Amino acid sequence: MKNVSRVIAFAVVMLFGASAFADSFSGTIAADFGHDEWTLPTAPTPGITFANVHGIVVDSTGSLAVLGFLTPATVSHQLLFNNPTAFTITMGSGSEIAIFKITTLVILEDTPSHLQITGTGTISLTGYAPVKATFDLDSSDATGHYGATSSTFGIDVATVTPEPGSLILLGTGLMGFAGAIRRRLAK
Repeated sequence: MKNVSRVIAFAVVMLFGASAFADSFSGTIAADFGHDEWTLPTAPTPGITFANVHGIVVDSTGSLAVLGFLTPATVSHQLLFNNPTAFTITMGSGSEIAIFKITTLVILEDTPSHLQITGTGTISLTGYAPVKATFDLDSSDATGHYGATSSTFGIDVATVTPEPGSLILLGTGLMGFAGAIRRRLAK
């Protein structure tokens, strides 16, 4: 009976231990890229063009705080609304680098004086596995000429949590394994 309780205790530890990912991270980061110009979604090649592909990190929290204030940031020259997956932001220098790639985007507002885009993507940070993230791009032009003197790109990384179905499957398998060992020990 002592061995059976050890197996069950091991199964419980494995079940709850598997729910904690050592390679996940969370936090927020914002980068400023200066002047940009954008087009309406009805243009032949709708998108936003960054006049300066080099920017700086202006805010970072959580695990992304290793990329401190004024850390260099580089953005792809153009973000095409109909092909966002080609767009990449690289932030950091030396041994601490974060790379964000857009997977989907939604245009919330696109007028001559304001552009606001939100969406999802994947971010990787040195030493961690890539995780899903959301982003928000905000650009305003007081003159109404589809361009801004400053555009801010914010990325929010939520803590990765396993889905309940995977945990139930893992737990069921471990309990079955414990039952098989229990039957074997009972013989």
